[in-house]
Amino acid sequence: MLEETAAGFLKDHGLWGRGAVCLVAVSGGVDSVSLLWALARLRQPAGFTLYAAHLNHGLRLEADRDEDFVRRLCQSLGVPCTVGRARVAQWRGGRSTEMAARDIRRAFLFAAKDACGAEVIFTAHHGGDQLETMLMRMARGTSLTGLAGIRPFAGGMARPLLTVSRDQIEAYAREQGLRWMEDATNQDETIDRNRIRHQVTPALMALNPQLIGAVGRLSQRLQRDEDYIAAQAAAAIHAIERIPSGVRWQVQALHPALMSRVIVAMMDACGMTVITGRDVDALIRLAGEPQGGQVQLPQQRCARLEHGYLVMYRLPDGSSQLWEQFFAVPGDTNTPRGRFIATLVEARGADGEFIQHFDADAFPKDAVARTRRQGDRIHPLGAPGRMSLKKAMNMRRLPAIARDGWPILASGSRVLWVPGANLMDDAIACRPDTRRWLKVEYQGEEHSYGTYPR
Repeated sequence: MLEETAAGFLKDHGLWGRGAVCLVAVSGGVDSVSLLWALARLRQPAGFTLYAAHLNHGLRLEADRDEDFVRRLCQSLGVPCTVGRARVAQWRGGRSTEMAARDIRRAFLFAAKDACGAEVIFTAHHGGDQLETMLMRMARGTSLTGLAGIRPFAGGMARPLLTVSRDQIEAYAREQGLRWMEDATNQDETIDRNRIRHQVTPALMALNPQLIGAVGRLSQRLQRDEDYIAAQAAAAIHAIERIPSGVRWQVQALHPALMSRVIVAMMDACGMTVITGRDVDALIRLAGEPQGGQVQLPQQRCARLEHGYLVMYRLPDGSSQLWEQFFAVPGDTNTPRGRFIATLVEARGADGEFIQHFDADAFPKDAVARTRRQGDRIHPLGAPGRMSLKKAMNMRRLPAIARDGWPILASGSRVLWVPGANLMDDAIACRPDTRRWLKVEYQGEEHSYGTYPR
């Protein structure tokens, strides 16, 4: 049965008969051993090349035993196997052991995928895993995205067994005469997933013996609805604008189902690694306030409604509130809020919000990168004369909440460029007779992006 299911999956996703290269993750348990066996038997008729990968987390006494078993199994099947070793305790970084192990395993699998040139990673997630995942996310409070469960094919990961139960996998393994390794930690009911598996799932199965199939169909319907709503929200999300240390979005009248997705996208883009439904709801309310307002968010973020824009911004800490750095030409200038990259180029390229070309011969030698100061003035390109930076920022409707930390280039009190604001000094703009061009790019802070509770 597993081979028919896997074959159908390969055909449905365009991996049959075209010489694809695939990688399968093998832990040594019955699920992954059965998947490896089925895929190995399908290699010739399906015309794909198969590789395997195993990560020894070093978390259990049996870890070396499992590694040796996987090596020998792959050798017997003629499947090249990449084995990695990690010490999860050294890389936890405040995460739970399970979360750290998952992240390390994912990184290892994608590195192995790149090394063998595979286009997809197969994992042995099955219908029971789908049920447990959906129940865990529901218990924690999730969005439709999370409740829809595990995707059968997403982000380079393929899960062909999501419609198959654990009992069916074990029956296939016994039928084929397979051996596998048992993980004793699967019986540890202090782990949330195991507690659901041993306590909750049996009770639900008593109510509906066909539970796995029913949940699979529910997941498919929810994923279909999720995809439709996400498509409806795509245009609004695309309208989110990046600003230094934050983002802004011109508020539109949207259904709350779409508005929540825009809010989550903004929080993701602003570098928030933990996003709660409570914060999302507070921002939806803020976006609907006729008089504006402000919401304090976790992780040193703040949101404000002003001039019809919802602005989300990372508040400066003591080290990044006021700063000044000598501007290297050419070279990189690192600042507390990002970096400027200056390059002398032979021809002018395209400008953008965070990329600008200047006349290199007119550019001041004493330029600095800094935050704004009292008395700063600018002669905007094409304007009749100089004006205060404050007035220019007002004209561009830059969010007031972000102005004090906004990076600029300046020479004394003369402002040369305000990235992300379409403000530059007229005197250093490129002209038809410009002979040398200075390209300057501003790159904001690097963020690790989070997700709405999944």
